[in-house]
Amino acid sequence: MTMPKFDCSAVINVHREGLLLVPTLRSIDLAARKAEDAGGSVEIIVVADNPDERTLAICQKWGRANRLEVVNEKDLGRSRQLGIGITSSRWVFLHDGDDLYSSNIYAEFISRLKSGHVTERRVYHTEYFIKFGGENEIRRIIPSSDPRFDPLFLVYDWFFSNKCVVDKALLAETPIHHNDTLAGLGNEDWSWAGDTIARGVVHDILPNTACFYRVKERHLSLGLIPSMTHRRSDLYGVGYIKSKARTSNASLHLRDEADFATQLQLPQIVYQLMEEQISFEPLISGNIKRNPWAITSQLRSMVRRSADGAAEILGALDHRSKLIIFLNDVFSEAVPNIMDRLKDIQRVYSPKAYQIVIIHESEQDLFSHSILDDEWGTVYLSTRKIRDEYATPDWFYCRLPLRVLVQYPGSTLIDTGTNFFARLCQEFYKILVSQAKRILFIRADPIDDPLRGLSQTMAQSVRYLKKSALYAAAKVHFVDIFSSVSAWPCGGQKIVAGPSVAEAVFINMTVRLPIGFPNILDWRRIKRNRPSSISHDNLLYVEGGGILSRKFVGRASVRISESAGNRIVLPQTIQHYDPQSETFYFRWYDFSDVSALIDEIRDRQKRGHLVGLSGVISGSKLIEKYYELGGLMELLEYIKEKDDIGSVITLGGHEGGLSLVDTGLGRKAVVASDIYCRPDIRGSQRVSDALINKYGVAFTGSDYLSTYRECQTVADIERFLDTWTIDRGEMIEALDWLGSETLLTPYANEEVRRWKSTVWLPTIGYFSDPAALKSSWQQAVEDGARRASLLPSAFVDMVDILRTRSDVFRPPESLDQIQWRGPENHQSMRVRQALQSLGESVKGGSFVILPHLEAGGAELVGTLHLRAWKSNDVNTPRIVLTESPSIVENYDRFRADTISLPDLISELSGRRYPDEFSISERVELLRIFFMAAKPERVFCVQSYTASLLLAQMKIANTVEFAMFCPHVDGEGHISGFQNMIPAIDGNVDTYISDNTWFSEEICRIYGVENKRIRTIFYPPDEERVASLAGRSFSSHISRNVLWASRIDHQKNPGILLDIARLMPELTFHMYGRRVLNDTEFDLGRLPVNVRFHGEYSSIRQLFSRNYLCFLYTSRFDGMPNVLMEMAAAGLPIVTPPVGGVTDFFGSDWPGFVPEGENVRQYIDVIREAAIEENHRTMILKQNEALKARSFASFQRTLLAGEGGPTKEVSGCGAPWATINSPGQPSADIGVRNE
Repeated sequence: MTMPKFDCSAVINVHREGLLLVPTLRSIDLAARKAEDAGGSVEIIVVADNPDERTLAICQKWGRANRLEVVNEKDLGRSRQLGIGITSSRWVFLHDGDDLYSSNIYAEFISRLKSGHVTERRVYHTEYFIKFGGENEIRRIIPSSDPRFDPLFLVYDWFFSNKCVVDKALLAETPIHHNDTLAGLGNEDWSWAGDTIARGVVHDILPNTACFYRVKERHLSLGLIPSMTHRRSDLYGVGYIKSKARTSNASLHLRDEADFATQLQLPQIVYQLMEEQISFEPLISGNIKRNPWAITSQLRSMVRRSADGAAEILGALDHRSKLIIFLNDVFSEAVPNIMDRLKDIQRVYSPKAYQIVIIHESEQDLFSHSILDDEWGTVYLSTRKIRDEYATPDWFYCRLPLRVLVQYPGSTLIDTGTNFFARLCQEFYKILVSQAKRILFIRADPIDDPLRGLSQTMAQSVRYLKKSALYAAAKVHFVDIFSSVSAWPCGGQKIVAGPSVAEAVFINMTVRLPIGFPNILDWRRIKRNRPSSISHDNLLYVEGGGILSRKFVGRASVRISESAGNRIVLPQTIQHYDPQSETFYFRWYDFSDVSALIDEIRDRQKRGHLVGLSGVISGSKLIEKYYELGGLMELLEYIKEKDDIGSVITLGGHEGGLSLVDTGLGRKAVVASDIYCRPDIRGSQRVSDALINKYGVAFTGSDYLSTYRECQTVADIERFLDTWTIDRGEMIEALDWLGSETLLTPYANEEVRRWKSTVWLPTIGYFSDPAALKSSWQQAVEDGARRASLLPSAFVDMVDILRTRSDVFRPPESLDQIQWRGPENHQSMRVRQALQSLGESVKGGSFVILPHLEAGGAELVGTLHLRAWKSNDVNTPRIVLTESPSIVENYDRFRADTISLPDLISELSGRRYPDEFSISERVELLRIFFMAAKPERVFCVQSYTASLLLAQMKIANTVEFAMFCPHVDGEGHISGFQNMIPAIDGNVDTYISDNTWFSEEICRIYGVENKRIRTIFYPPDEERVASLAGRSFSSHISRNVLWASRIDHQKNPGILLDIARLMPELTFHMYGRRVLNDTEFDLGRLPVNVRFHGEYSSIRQLFSRNYLCFLYTSRFDGMPNVLMEMAAAGLPIVTPPVGGVTDFFGSDWPGFVPEGENVRQYIDVIREAAIEENHRTMILKQNEALKARSFASFQRTLLAGEGGPTKEVSGCGAPWATINSPGQPSADIGVRNE
C-alpha cells in the first residue's frame, strides 16, 4: 500500500490540558480543512506526554489525527523531538495543546511552498502572536533579517516562539535542547532561537497568520516552569557581538522618533482571525478592542537601547571566570579603594584567571565607562544604567546580569545586602544555585535590625535558594564583616550567622566559650553565675525555633527572683513566619487576656505559621510538667486548662528591650541544650568542652551544622567527628554525602588567633590545648582556604574598607517610635471551629450555594431548587450564602432555611466579610465548612468563591453547577462562569442551564458530554406574579411603552433613546438602576418622550398605567425572568431572540427583533404590536407559553432528572466526531504506551 504524501506535517504536543484541548483541536481541524480546500495536505501527529485520562480520551476520540503517540517523557522538548522524528514530511509545524492557530496557517505555508517562496535555513513563524487568558497582548513579529531587529533583543525577551514551521534537517543540525528543570535552564524555543540566529538561520514570518497563545496557571503546562531562563549561546558571546553578523543589523537602528513614526496599524484581517477563533475560545475576545497599534515598534524603541547596553556589557566579557560583586549603595564611596585592594587577593584570584564584574545598586554612576582601565578588565554596571540609560523595562530588569552568570558558569557571587540580588534569588533561584560556584552573603550593617528588613531579606534569599534541588550548603556562606559577638539584633551588636539563625545559636552555645553572662541562653537545668549576681534554682530557658535577647533573660531572672514560685515569663514581642506569603512579621502581644493569647498562637501554628515561642520557666513543678508535655505551647495550654494563667507573665518594653524571638527557617535544630537531657552525657561537663578536649580546632562549612542537627547525642557527634581528617579529599571519600570543604588547624600562636578573629570564613571552631597541635599552622590555613574555595586573610583589607564606610544604626530610645502590626486578634481559630461545628451539624445535607439572596434571576433559580427539594423530602436542603449576607424582603420566607456564612464569619472574626478577607481566605473558610458538612448534593449558582473551591476539590457526592449565559462587555470581552469549565469540570457532575442555546454552546466549545448538561425551563416568581392579581395592563391604543432593566451595557439602554427619538408619538417609561457602571448613559440628557422613574423594588410599582408593549433590548441573556413577569401582566413583548427567549416564545414569535442593534427593526415591531389583531395574538401566545412554565412542571423535570439540549448537538462529548468532510474516513489512531 502506497503511503500518502503530505505537503507538511504538524506535531501537536499535549500533556494534561483536559477540556482546554478541545478548542485547540477545533482550531487545528479548521486550518487543516482550509488547506485541503486549497489543494494541500497536512499530516497530523499527536504526542501525548504523560497525559491524564480526560486528555487522552479527547485525543483518542478525535478523528483528524493520522497518528497518536502516548509517551512518558515529562518534558516538552523531548516529547516534541519524538513527534518530529515520526513525521513523514520535510517541513513540520510545532503546536502546543492549549494554543489556537489562525485557519489560514497551513494554507499560507503550502501556497508559499508550492510557489517556491520557502527557502532553506529559515524558520517560519506566524506574523501575529496574540496572548489571551491570564494576559492579553497582540504582538506583530518582524523577521530576524529585518533591519529593525537586533539579535540581542533575545537577551531580554522571548521573541520567536516554538509555534513555527521548521525544516527537519535544520533540527538535526541544531537540535532543540531539552529543558533542564533542576538547573533552571530551558525555555527551549528561546534557547534554540539564539543558537540558530548565531549560526546564520533566519526566523521569518508567514504573512497574515496568527498564533493565539494561552496564558494560564503553571500546573497546566510543561512549558511554564519557575526560575527558568534560556541557555548560554554563541549569540551572547563576545565573538558574535563584535562580528559583522550582529553589527550589520545594529548599525541600521533607527532613532526612537523614527521608530515610533513607522508603527503600522493592525490590518483588519487580524480582527477577522480573532473573531473566527473566538467561536472556539471566548477568552480570545479580551484582545478584540485592544489598542490597534502592534506592539513590535514600541517594543523595539524600548529594547533597542537595552540591546545596545547588552552589547556593551557582554562585549566586554572574556573567557575568564567571573567574580561578581553586588555592591550596596552604602559602599559607593569605598569602590575606588576596593578596586585598589583587589590586587591583594591575587594569591587566590589572579587576573589571569578571573574577571571582576561589579553590579552597583546605586542611583549614581561612579565610573563613566562600563569597562575600567585596570589589570582585571573589571566591568562596572549600575542599576541606574540598567534602568535609565539602557531603558530596560521592569519585567526585563534582571535579565542582563543573569545573562552574565549563565554565559559564564562557575562564577563566584558576593552580595552585600542588595535588593537587586534578593530579587534574583526570588525569581531565578534555580539558576543561581546551578550556575554559581559559590555565593557569599556579606552582612554589611553593624546592626542587623529586623525592623529594617535586611536580615529578613537575606533569610528570604536563602529560603529561595534552598528551593533548588541542587542546593548545597557548601555553596552558600554568610559573612559577618564586623566580627562582633552574637547578641540578638537591636542589642547593639550583630549575630555571626550561618545560613540560619539556628546555626548562630549553635555557634554560640557549643563553640564560643562564654565568659560570665552568655549572650544567648537556652541551657536547661544549669545554674551559672551572671554579672548581675542573679541566680535561681530550677530555672529553665527554652526556645522554639528562636532565640532570646540578653536583656530579656536578665530581666526575666530578676522578676522570677522577685516573685518566687512557679512562673512562665514570655517576651512581649514574638516573630512569626507566614508560609503563604513567605514573609516574617513581628507581633507585640497583649497579655491582658492570656487565654486569648494562647488560643491565637495555637491558631497560627495550626495554619502553618512558624511561631518563635520562647521563654523562661521557673519552679520544679512547672519544669517537670514541661518535660512531661514536651513543649512550651503544650505547657501553656495545660496552664490554661488548670485556670492558672496568672502564672504567665511578660515584661514591659522598659524592662525587656525588644525581647525579640526569631522562628529561624523552619528546619529542625538540635542545639546543645537538647543534648544535656540525653542519658549518655557524662556528668555536668559541657558538650563543647568534651569535644574540644578530644578533637581540638575544626573549621567547617555550614553543612556540618545541618548534619549536626541530626545528631541526637554526644556519641552521635563523636562518630561524626571521628571521620574528619586534615585531608579534604580523604574526608570526602570517606563521607561522600559531605559537600563542604573542611579545614583542621592547630591554635598554636598569637598570629593564628589574630587570623581567626579577623577572617570571615563562616566557620565553627573547637579550641584545645595549643600544645596538642604544633605543626604547619600557616600552611594549613592557606591550603584549607584554597581547598574551601574561600578567600584568605588578605581580603580582610577590602572588608575593613566596607566596615569603616558603614553608618551605625542606633535603636530607638523608646518603643513608642516603632510601628507594630498591633495586638489585633481576628480569632481565626474560633471562626474555623464554628464553621466546622456548623458543617457537622448539617452533615450529609443538600445545599444550594448562592452569593446572596437579592432580587435577581440566579436567586430565583436557587430558591426554586430549594422548594423542589423540600417538597420531595430531599435530605435537609438549605441555602448557603458565600459572598454577602444580603437577603431582600421578597426572600424573607427562606431565612430559616439559609446558612449565612458571611454573617457568622464577620461576627466571630470582627472583620467585615468579604471586604477584609483575601480570596484565598474565603475559599479556605468555605472548604472547612464543606469538609465538615460532607454534603450529599450541592447546586452552585453564581458563587465565585464556591467555583474557586470546585477548581480544587469535589465538595459533595453530586455537584451541579448553574450556567446561564456569557457576559460580553462593551469592548467585546467575553467573561462569565463558563470560562471556568476547564478548571472545575473534574469536580462537577452536571451543568444546568435555563436555556437551550447556552447548553449547546457549552457542548460546542468545550466538548462536555450531552448527558452532563441539563436545560431546565424555570417558572416565574409566583409571589411577584400573584401581586398583579391576574390583571392585564396593556392596550393596543396606549401611547406608553415600558422599559425596565439594569442600566448596564448588557441591557443596551442607549438604543432605547435612539428608538424614542424616532417615535415621538410614544412615551417611553424607563425603570432601572446602574449596577456594573460599564456603559455611558447620561440621565440628564434624555429625549423629551423618555421618562426615567428610577429603581423599582416590586413589579407592582411598574403598573400605574397601561402600556402598548414591553420593550426589551438586551444584547445577551439566559432566560430573563422579567419577560415571564411581563407576559403575566398581559404586555406584548418586543425583544431580540437572545438566550432562552426562543425557548419561551418559540421560533415564530411576532415580537422578535431579528437584529438587536437595528433601531428600525425595533420601530417596525413596536408598530406591529399596536395593530389590534397582532396585539391580541401576541398576548394569547404569551399566555400559552406561561402555562408551560408552571412550578409543577419545573419540579417534575428537576426531580425526574430530565432536561437537556433540545436537540443532539454536533460534537457533544466528542466535539470532532462529525468534523470530517463527507465521505472522508477518519484516520486510524495508534496508541503506543512507553
